[in-house]
Amino acid sequence: MATTPKLWRQGDVFVMAVDELPSGHREPHGIVLAKGEITGHAHRLEGGQTTAFRIQGQLYVEVTGEAATLMHDEHRPITIPRGTYEIRIQREYAPAEIRRVVD
Repeated sequence: MATTPKLWRQGDVFVMAVDELPSGHREPHGIVLAKGEITGHAHRLEGGQTTAFRIQGQLYVEVTGEAATLMHDEHRPITIPRGTYEIRIQREYAPAEIRRVVD
């Protein structure tokens, strides 16, 4: 029997299912989860009912509709089912610093 994945990756964006949200102030955030610094293309949520916000500096998304689609001009769309998710941006190590991966 197939199970629904709990982790998705689209380029430098990771979407991880979480059981519950941490406590703290919810700062509203738009549907663009990350914007490419070179191309300007954005990882964005489309369709479905979604709410994105930051808690303690970390980005979270709640999909309250049936599903939402994570879109990007250079990647395949990913269907994200109803649930609560933590969004992380991949980082890379360089001897001088740890920095965001540029998409």
